Amino acid sequence: MIAGAISWTADNALNVLAWLALRVAPPMRAAAWVRQAGRCCPAIDTPAQARKAIRRLSDRGSCLSRALAVGVRCAGSQVVIGVNHTADRESSGGRPFQAHAWVEVAGDAVQDGTASLWVELGRFHVGRRMYAR
Repeated sequence: MIAGAISWTADNALNVLAWLALRVAPPMRAAAWVRQAGRCCPAIDTPAQARKAIRRLSDRGSCLSRALAVGVRCAGSQVVIGVNHTADRESSGGRPFQAHAWVEVAGDAVQDGTASLWVELGRFHVGRRMYAR
């Protein structure tokens, strides 16, 4: 029970920090700040734990803040940013495309089906470093 409460708190605290940091700094600088704070939080060791963290965050923050909040706690993770051509401009507020960010661990999107809907624009490493023992 206590471990679950700590994870919930870490997930949400990092998401709030990421959301705020993205409002005042470029994504790479925001990621560095969130990575520093993430060192104080428990690691996410498996893709299943990462999926659970994403579900706990639900729709709070932005897709980029959620990807950063979860990614900084996963060894070897990357945040991926992509776009999707919007066929129905009415439902997208008149925009010709939409952008989205998600986290990948070992090359697999944490949220099932996420990557297949988007054309990747770029990716950057955010996760904890993997050290040989």
